[in-house]
Amino acid sequence: MPKPGENLKTLEIPKSMWPIDWDLIINLPEILLPGDEELINLKHPWELLVLLRNKLSDLIYENRVSQLAEVSDKACVEGPVWIEDGARILPFAVVIGPCFIGKNTLVGNHTQVRGSFVGNDSMIGAGTEFIRSICLDRCTFHRNYVGDSLLGENVNMGGDSALANLRLDRTQVQSIIDGQHIDTGLIKFGSIIGNNTDLAGKAVVMPGIKIGSNCLVGPGVILFKDLPNNSKIRVLQEQQITGIV
Repeated sequence: MPKPGENLKTLEIPKSMWPIDWDLIINLPEILLPGDEELINLKHPWELLVLLRNKLSDLIYENRVSQLAEVSDKACVEGPVWIEDGARILPFAVVIGPCFIGKNTLVGNHTQVRGSFVGNDSMIGAGTEFIRSICLDRCTFHRNYVGDSLLGENVNMGGDSALANLRLDRTQVQSIIDGQHIDTGLIKFGSIIGNNTDLAGKAVVMPGIKIGSNCLVGPGVILFKDLPNNSKIRVLQEQQITGIV
């Protein structure tokens, strides 16, 4: 039997869904993969984030911790939470359901994972806050803030980088589609990021910004515009050493 959505691979995904593509959709875990009708009705990428979060809430309604997982007695796990084989929840981590922690994934010291899905072979490293977000397999984080965001596979965030999710004026987050600012209908919405993308240390992505696949965001970048697939962005600066004061 084909996966749900498999027969839709012959259909063209609307350009307005970028950076969501078939590589990302087909790699969604089967428990979250939308049905065909749900996929057809999607017009914008943040709609997929909302759909997946709703599925997570419907699916995760009780605690289910694998006997092959390691959960420190100094960690706080408040259900409903699923923790898969080989996962490790280290001391002083906080996991608040509904949450799914994938196989062989590590949730490090002094982290918080809340209302989120974390794929297999990933690392939510020390000091990270991962809130109402979804990342697929093999993603790594270290001392980051990730709010209301959807990340593909192999996304890496360097130390102190962040995906901001709330405007200063607390109004709806907008995102650019075909050159037009579109209201997302969400007060809190972070970023959509494709596969195989790296953010270096202290990079900050503003609410509603989208980043394509195979991108590199350099250290100290504050990203206010969408970044196309296969792009690199960096800060140019001048430095002057004038001697000892």
